[in-house]
Amino acid sequence: MSDTEGTISAPIRLRRYVWTLVACWTVAIGIVLTWRLIDQQRKAVDLARSEAVGAWEKDVAVRLWDAANGGVYVPVTEKTQPDLYLAHLPERDITTPSGRKLTLISPAGIMRSIDELTHEEFGLRGHITGLRPIRPGNEPDMWEKKALEAFEQGKSEVSSVETIDGVSYLRLMRPLVMEESCMKCHAEQGYKSGAIRGGVSVSMLMSSIWSAERAEIINRLLGYGGMWILGLFGIALLSRQLRHQVEHRYQAERKLQEAHNFLEHRVTERTAELTEATRQLQSEIAERKQAEQWLLESEQRFRGYFEQGLVGMAILSPEREWVEVNERLCKMLGYTEVELAQKSWIELTHPEDRASEESKFLQMMGGVVKGYITTKRFLRRDGKVFSAIASMQCMRKENRTVDCILAVVLNVTDHNWAQESPPNQEQ
Repeated sequence: MSDTEGTISAPIRLRRYVWTLVACWTVAIGIVLTWRLIDQQRKAVDLARSEAVGAWEKDVAVRLWDAANGGVYVPVTEKTQPDLYLAHLPERDITTPSGRKLTLISPAGIMRSIDELTHEEFGLRGHITGLRPIRPGNEPDMWEKKALEAFEQGKSEVSSVETIDGVSYLRLMRPLVMEESCMKCHAEQGYKSGAIRGGVSVSMLMSSIWSAERAEIINRLLGYGGMWILGLFGIALLSRQLRHQVEHRYQAERKLQEAHNFLEHRVTERTAELTEATRQLQSEIAERKQAEQWLLESEQRFRGYFEQGLVGMAILSPEREWVEVNERLCKMLGYTEVELAQKSWIELTHPEDRASEESKFLQMMGGVVKGYITTKRFLRRDGKVFSAIASMQCMRKENRTVDCILAVVLNVTDHNWAQESPPNQEQ
């Protein structure tokens, strides 16, 4: 490969590495954001279910009260007519001393009236049904039928998010158990006390709950979007510095190669000019020393990045013992460097994340992968837990044995990183 090709290929490889880092950072932010949004959606469904349980308990309480009192008499109107399914009761219809006609309303009839009112006023649907309903209007829909069949198998509750008439609802259904007060209307169906005779379903509108959660979702999108942009800015700054270093390195190597070729040519063809060749050699040695000085300065720059503490950094041995750690990581974990030396990497990992961490680490040590990036939780000295993106890179010698491991830790917990408590210097 010529000098020109080497000079050109170096920036190309650097750009490839930078784009790979950008992709990894984007994927990491995307994974964390997706997990947060899924958790937010689960909380919204849990809230809707809690409200649906409250509505269900209220409906059942009304039914139990009415059943315990044998029903309720209400005036006969155009909308409220005598119940044909209570015609077998001798006192279904009565007349007050003043001549006012009253008719008996069953617990199921009262619940239907209440459900109609709550549906119109609050968008809350309720329905009492069974596999063998007395009224044809009480027949279950497909979702309720599956729930009733599940109750027959011993299940005590069924809930899910479903679409009714193009609108999203949280549907919940629990069984109704036959009691002595229910036998008045249902004994002729063959039910016995204690048997499951049907169920009450409640459907809660999800639109209001989604509206309440929308602001929180927007805040999360803005927060993680800002974090993503900040990470890209850091990557761009680091890549610019590395590019300058690579260019200086290739310029130094090119000069060294030119000096070597020149000396070979002079030794072969100009032996008589030994004195001049010696002078040229001394000049080239000086240039080599200058190149070595440049390499030393490059190493010092890396040391500066390590000690500046933009992110938590550590150098670990193949056994994951601490070789060196920067102040930023000490602050993240709440330990001094001396205290941290007494702790192992796995001890600082949350117990639930240790198995996953161990699997990825063994793959890296076995040469399956060069390194990995993972989202994990760390245990601080004060017992608190914080989430972080950890990048582990295996550095190998020429014989492919492991020399050391470079660990980079980025705290992604929702708090002000600048306010991390410094380690206790007195302990």
